[in-house]
Amino acid sequence: MNIIQILTIILVVTFLIFPENTSAIKPTINKISDSNNCLGFKDSWPMFHHDLNHSGYSTSKAPSNNTLLWVYSFVNSGSLRESSPAIVNGKVYIGSGFSINCLDVLTGTLIWDKQISLVGPLDSSPAIDDNKVYIGSHEGIYCLNASTGEIIWNYSCGPVDSSPTVTDGRVYIGAYDRNLYCLDAETGARIWNFTADDGIFSSPAINDGKIYIVDNHKLYCLNATTGTEIWNFIDDRISSSPTISNGKVYVGSFYHVYCLNASTGTEIWNYFIGWVQACPAVADNKIYISAIHDYIYCLNASTGAFIWSYRTGGSYSSPMIADDNVYVGSYDHNLYCLNASTGTLIWNYTTGGYVHSSPAVSGGIIYVGSTDGRLYCFGSIPKTSIFILGKYSNLTKQGPYFIIKSENLWLLHIKPIHIYHYNNDEKIVFFQNYSGFIGSHFIIGKFQIFILC
Repeated sequence: MNIIQILTIILVVTFLIFPENTSAIKPTINKISDSNNCLGFKDSWPMFHHDLNHSGYSTSKAPSNNTLLWVYSFVNSGSLRESSPAIVNGKVYIGSGFSINCLDVLTGTLIWDKQISLVGPLDSSPAIDDNKVYIGSHEGIYCLNASTGEIIWNYSCGPVDSSPTVTDGRVYIGAYDRNLYCLDAETGARIWNFTADDGIFSSPAINDGKIYIVDNHKLYCLNATTGTEIWNFIDDRISSSPTISNGKVYVGSFYHVYCLNASTGTEIWNYFIGWVQACPAVADNKIYISAIHDYIYCLNASTGAFIWSYRTGGSYSSPMIADDNVYVGSYDHNLYCLNASTGTLIWNYTTGGYVHSSPAVSGGIIYVGSTDGRLYCFGSIPKTSIFILGKYSNLTKQGPYFIIKSENLWLLHIKPIHIYHYNNDEKIVFFQNYSGFIGSHFIIGKFQIFILC
């Protein structure tokens, strides 16, 4: 009889004698109170450019190198173009071809896809709220069940490239027909619409009861409740989606990036940068803007003073800020990671097409689409990560157990309130309610129990 068999017998006897005495194995027990910490992704990315302000900033960690976790190819759905990922509850959502797609964040496995357009590819980026997915298509605006992909409602208004912003039971989204629509998030019923001077391709930002939206000539500030215009700012070629931070609105045009007073629309500063269609990102009193003519810029958000620039291949991609780095896609097929303070290149990855899609991050993992028709996922799953499994329908079920496996760790859900996290990849032991024994391997090393919130 070898040592493993002896230890296994001792372990089984221990559990049979002390079925409820967890002190026999002395696990570390952690209470998790953050209900958004599903699957360990503490900071989700629920909409275009992260939040209602379009900050493009996340508190998530981010990968320090260009290691690929997985790549998914939408070979049957047409190419990706400008649609950007949203990440919520262990799922990543993105538009591709004629469809909206939902994939598992850890494995890239397709969970569902739903065709919502006869013309593609979809350029609108999805927004997730209350287990619903909202997205624009060439036929109008759609709301789908986030778990199943079933259509809940649609609103016909013609082509929509704008990405929706969802808050307080309302969906705000622009359309080619020059209207900004405010719809009931549950039913799709129109609450109000505002008619601009030109088609609305940008995505609305919301702050302090006001909504900010751009057509090709003006930035509008509207009352978010009624749709009444408060002020507008005119530039012949305003083109980017707006970003709001500290009482200021930042927006790009054909020649400049502007900083305006969010309450009055008064210009505070402008900086000549060339054509900007990407949404600015803001963090730590710095603004990051990617221009179509080859460069990404970092400016002082208060004064507009130049801090640094880095030559990419030019971009529609909106920068993302996480973990003291800035990430941006480019015409030259690359995703770039730069130091947010200095602009120094940390890493880049060359895809097979333009990276017009804007990167998103959650749980230390970055997701971005490319016009080569692939969704790229960068990062790794650290062995010390904490994962909270809130929904079991998408896990592998083996008898009474729910199991999820990755290259770096196993997670085993034993009963509805416990998850066991092992630091050892290869040697797994299954326990059942602290008594009995299933399996044939003994764990060497400690393990932890995490109690679901």
